Amino acid sequence: MLENLDKIDWAQFEDAYGPATKLPDHLRGLLAAKPGDRRRALAALTNAVNHQGLITPVAVPVAPLLVELAGTEAVPDRGRLFGLLGDLAVGGNHIQFLTSGCVVTEEDLAAVPDEVPFKVLYLAVEAGTAAYLRALAGEDVGVRMGAAFVLAFLSTKVLIVAPALRERVERETNEKARASAVLALGMAGIHRGTAEDAGLFEQLRTDQAPLVRFAALIALANVAPERLGSEGFDELIGRVEKGGKPIADFPWCEGELDNHAAMIVAQVAAARGELAYLYRLLDATKGRPTQQRIAVAVLHAAFAGDPPDWPEPRSPADLSDVQRRLLQRLIDDGLIFRVTSALAAHGLLAGDQNIARWIGNHPRANGPVDAEVGGRPLWALLMAVVSERATVEKWREALARFEPERVLAICEDAAVPPYALNMVWPPRPLEGPTEHDRHRARLHGVLSETLIAHVGAELLEPAAMRWLDRTDRPASLCAMLAEALSVVLDRAGRVADQRLDPLIAEGISEPYVAPMRRVLAKLPEERRASLVLALKFNHYLDPPNDGGPSVMRTREAWHYLDLVPTEAAATKLLAEVRTWRSDNPGPEDRAVEILIALGPAARGPIDEALADSSFPCRSVLERARVGGA
Repeated sequence: MLENLDKIDWAQFEDAYGPATKLPDHLRGLLAAKPGDRRRALAALTNAVNHQGLITPVAVPVAPLLVELAGTEAVPDRGRLFGLLGDLAVGGNHIQFLTSGCVVTEEDLAAVPDEVPFKVLYLAVEAGTAAYLRALAGEDVGVRMGAAFVLAFLSTKVLIVAPALRERVERETNEKARASAVLALGMAGIHRGTAEDAGLFEQLRTDQAPLVRFAALIALANVAPERLGSEGFDELIGRVEKGGKPIADFPWCEGELDNHAAMIVAQVAAARGELAYLYRLLDATKGRPTQQRIAVAVLHAAFAGDPPDWPEPRSPADLSDVQRRLLQRLIDDGLIFRVTSALAAHGLLAGDQNIARWIGNHPRANGPVDAEVGGRPLWALLMAVVSERATVEKWREALARFEPERVLAICEDAAVPPYALNMVWPPRPLEGPTEHDRHRARLHGVLSETLIAHVGAELLEPAAMRWLDRTDRPASLCAMLAEALSVVLDRAGRVADQRLDPLIAEGISEPYVAPMRRVLAKLPEERRASLVLALKFNHYLDPPNDGGPSVMRTREAWHYLDLVPTEAAATKLLAEVRTWRSDNPGPEDRAVEILIALGPAARGPIDEALADSSFPCRSVLERARVGGA
């Protein structure tokens, strides 16, 4: 065994921590003499290969070796290897697989390209089927229990697996091993789409072993839930409510079988629309990861019959009392943020404060932006504009019917949470912070232009002063008021009152850089310098989603320092450059651009830095000098 281990170039594969050079040691550790060493080796191997349920590239060459070890009787503790193999067979997380109810058929596999890791891993684990079947009758309890577990997920082999599992259920005398075989036989029924073994599971409901009875109830719920009856459902939920410690060394759901039972009951109850059971499960799973999945099931059950797509967020007037109470319950339990996708599937906003305001249970409910125009609330229209599903002209037409005071109130309301009006609808995952910022900037542009077109300085100045006394003013509102007031005052040959500089300072943040640069450019040089020189340098490496090279992102002072052509600005920048190290450089190109933009004011500080032989990143100084700084 493992004689060819060193012939594999492990460094070419990635595990969860980098090049997989430690994998040979982990694999050899599975054969260690001491049980403690073997346990630690398996834990290290699992973390490297299947980190928190996410498979890593090195799982592909490791899987055949694990199958070989698991099929060799001389390997100590080999029963534990079956747990990892079961996870690898279903893409890394058997608990998620059980929840989703997926079945992999031979037709499914044939449709998947051969190089897809999921297919490669499934076929690698499937190749050990004969060894797992032999292990079902092994002398070691852990081996029998683990073999049943991994066989449960080999759906393409169900025709030969099911009879073997049925025989093992009949013959097995150990409680854990028999329970594992019962659960596996229930999975086989799912794979085959048959309730053939429902009678056997009903008989086992009276078994003397509690764990076998529990497994039989779960298996019956899987293949024939209509035969459970109310007593069966109550017993399953009772086990969930009772909770208790995980079952030691039991491979199913990391020993927390009650969580598995909770999900099955939730699926059945949701399909039947039995909300009472679902509410009981919400209470029973409080504080557990399972509660999130239960909450999703409750939502789908309460909103059953909804259309598949929602072109617009639904109206709160369409909610039933049951639906309204459920949403409030999810808010009270802190579950709203954990069921965002499920909410969107039913035309519902995300965020607890958004939902609370939407259903009328928030201090700012029925505010200015909730006003309807043409039967459509203004916030929904604005969301459509930001999502580029409606034109800005539609927004302007809607606002044209309001007096300036009302327009101001609407824009203020739209710029302050709750209601994340910069989000897209229908909701979709954003492609990183860049796209998110684009939507925020679009909202800012729409609101600022609205104020500029409809509201005069006589209203904007008092509004800005009023917000100075508020501690809950977000950067979005500050930037909106600052830009609108700057443009309106500039038309009259004026600049914003110096007392408003704290508002301007809070608006100087992403993604409002372009409009805030225009605001700063209109200020007297001394005020502008005071605001800009107070900013910090903020930059970071942003790894792209496409696997390409990392991109250096710059923020705060990097965006504005070139607006202050003074020695103080150059000195501030060079002080930042001085902190850089060769292993942690900053945005050198941007530093050079700013120094060049500062012009003659930067020459003195640059010459002084060049005279210091210890100054790092001297290329910044030399390139800036050549560029004309």
